[in-house]
Amino acid sequence: MTTATAVAVLVLTAVCMRSVGEPMVRPPGDEWRLLHYHEGLSQSNRALENEQTGTRELYANSISIASTELWNVKIHKMLAHLPLLLHGQAQRALLVGFGSGMTAGAMMLHEVEADCAELEANQKKTTALFRHVNGDVLGPGRFPGFALHIDDGRNWLLTRNRDYDVVVRDALIPKVSQDLFSREFYELCKRRLKPGGIVCGFLPFDTAYVTKRSVTTFRNVFPHASLWYVCPQVLLLVGSDRRLDVDYQALSRRMAAPRIKRDLEPVHLGDPRDLLACFLTTGTELEKYAAGHETIVDNKPLGFVLLAGPTGSEGPGWLPRMTDELLRHRTSILPFVRNLGGSQSEAEQNRTALQTDFAAMEHSIRGQASVLSSPQTAAGELDMALRLRPDSAEFRYQYAAALVALAARATRAADVMEARALLAKATAYAPDSPGHYMLLGHAQERLGQFTQALEAYRKASSIQQARGYPPIPFARQRIAELEKLVTATGGI
Repeated sequence: MTTATAVAVLVLTAVCMRSVGEPMVRPPGDEWRLLHYHEGLSQSNRALENEQTGTRELYANSISIASTELWNVKIHKMLAHLPLLLHGQAQRALLVGFGSGMTAGAMMLHEVEADCAELEANQKKTTALFRHVNGDVLGPGRFPGFALHIDDGRNWLLTRNRDYDVVVRDALIPKVSQDLFSREFYELCKRRLKPGGIVCGFLPFDTAYVTKRSVTTFRNVFPHASLWYVCPQVLLLVGSDRRLDVDYQALSRRMAAPRIKRDLEPVHLGDPRDLLACFLTTGTELEKYAAGHETIVDNKPLGFVLLAGPTGSEGPGWLPRMTDELLRHRTSILPFVRNLGGSQSEAEQNRTALQTDFAAMEHSIRGQASVLSSPQTAAGELDMALRLRPDSAEFRYQYAAALVALAARATRAADVMEARALLAKATAYAPDSPGHYMLLGHAQERLGQFTQALEAYRKASSIQQARGYPPIPFARQRIAELEKLVTATGGI
């Protein structure tokens, strides 16, 4: 029991800290069960569920493309919300790639007409398994304005005479989707954009070589490109035919719409300040960051680029190093924001708040980049972010993640008391995270604190239920067993 629980803690921690695009390589004893498998014409799809956390993941050809972990949900939500909120008046949008449907579901909350070009038809078969995070986007009559087309995204842009206010590319892994990262693809997008239209897509951030070539390629087509932060290995590029211009009051009104706010708050982006704090850089600083790197073109696609240049991240601490270099080119959002308030005092208050967020976000980004390599450093950086913005749900969640990483280290050192204390602190900082309560329950069981463990598992289950998520299989099992144990022993 003790050994199994220790392994469970480490497995749970690993699940919480995985990276998108990770191949499906599972350690022995991993508690994953297959929910769906289908071999399609272009790829094989698998949907799996972790019985210890309730996490569901979607794989295409054994590569992770979506997860119900909070950080991954945030990625897909922001991919839709950011360009549509920045545009503000979009009526028609195109989404290239469907996957789990999370981006599509978020997009439709903006009441646009949307086409979605998805290459693999069997993606539709897994949608219901992710209904709790995609808004049941394919449900009968749910969104009449949404049309899913089984087609190649580039062919759709090339052969359909339709113009769009927003084009979103939901493809992150360049070697798999190399034809969606070339100059020619971006030129196709540009031809289909209406005046003032916006294109948005993931920027791969695992090797400086590929990242900088991708930025160069995007800027060659969209000189008014801007870069936005989502999580340590996922950034967003936003491009248009005009300079970034944010009307703060209009943005606030759009984000206050109940359907939008309900979707953004769980991923800690419900306030305009939180969204604008994700801005990284634009203009000359973005140009300097990618200086000296060639454009990616169709006759030398990204797959060949990956073979020609450095093919992987080198050495421990690579992510903090890449992050540090990027942050040297970070700029404030303030020069691009207007109409900060109805009065001078309100405008000054919002200006000061955005300046504070700028400083706090730097600490948060550095902390998040260090969680895996140095959780103690991460906790220190995130503590500084919280000192500047103590009300930030995102900073509190990220600080809790650093505590979880420290707890995993304590577990490996067989210091279960320390792990339990760190996990209890994590639940205090991020009380809406069921994974943290699951980890705490495991640690309490190891210490023989069965009543407390039971309460932790119950709390994890109640959070899942309140969110409308499927129950956590392992939590149900442990609750049933511990209820019998606690009753038999009179409570321990």
